[in-house]
Amino acid sequence: MPFNVSTGVYTAAAGATNAATGQVIQSAAWNSVHTDFQTALTTLGTLVIPGNSGGVWTSYSLVVSALGTGTLTTVGGTTARFYQLGKATFLQAQASITTATGTIGIIFSLPTVVSAGGRLALFGREDGVSNKMLVGFTGTVGTGSVAIVNYDNSNCAVSGAVIRIGGTYESA
Repeated sequence: MPFNVSTGVYTAAAGATNAATGQVIQSAAWNSVHTDFQTALTTLGTLVIPGNSGGVWTSYSLVVSALGTGTLTTVGGTTARFYQLGKATFLQAQASITTATGTIGIIFSLPTVVSAGGRLALFGREDGVSNKMLVGFTGTVGTGSVAIVNYDNSNCAVSGAVIRIGGTYESA
């Protein structure tokens, strides 16, 4: 097959190049070219369109910790998944906090490391207590995690909070 699905390199089918004006294209060459284009476009479509290939989202083990000096005594209901398209990482994560004391926010682990100078845009909502908008940033917690606080920089990690966040960032 002239289209290599692993490398993305296309090599023209025999007899498919150097056609001259008025020349008849052989049906075997014509069919081969169109089969190769179909394979190439189908492969690209399943790689670039999220959800098109079924199961492109990958679950990962979410690690949750307190931001600041406080503690999270009980955390449950953690789910997290991501999808990568080149260096772009799309993320959805959730955790329920049963008991929290003295925190200034929450830290979620990321499935991949944020690139040096990379941008991270994660937003969400706290659905258990305040129903406030959430923002995520990496500035103080390193490139493998995201710090999450309410939109007004107040603490989102309180007892009964359900933290839901999603967005995109550039992986290293």
